Amino acid sequence: MKIKITVTQEDIDKGVRKSECRCPIARASRRKLREARQLRFHRLEAQRDEIVLRGKDQIRTFKAYLPVRAQRFIWRFDDSDPVKPFSFQINLLPAF
Repeated sequence: MKIKITVTQEDIDKGVRKSECRCPIARASRRKLREARQLRFHRLEAQRDEIVLRGKDQIRTFKAYLPVRAQRFIWRFDDSDPVKPFSFQINLLPAF
């Protein structure tokens, strides 16, 4: 399932550095996936190179590899470098 994620200035302002669950990409991804209402998940993690959705049992249910542009955004944000709003696309796949 292809999904377009848009990271807003609000996501950046309210994002938490070095947090897989509260960084700007996690915030934007969570918002988009909840709007889509197509997937059920308990926890969303934006790791350095992928997004992982987990059920209540903490087992991976879906994952998507992040494009290089999104990976660089995470590195810059975590290092307190300036970042700007942007969009990217992911392909969410079942994680078996």
